[in-house]
Amino acid sequence: MKKRLAGDALEGGGGPPDQFLKILQRDVEKWKKVVKEAKITVAN
Repeated sequence: MKKRLAGDALEGGGGPPDQFLKILQRDVEKWKKVVKEAKITVAN
C-alpha cells in the first residue's frame, strides 16, 4: 500500500480504522455540500 500511495505522491497517516471512518464520513458530508452549492453535475 505504501508503494501505491507513494506513486500518487501520497503518504498514509496511520491510526485506527474507526478514526479513518470518521474522517471519511466528515469529508463526504463536506464535499456533498460543496458539490450541491456549486451545482456541480456529472457530464455524460
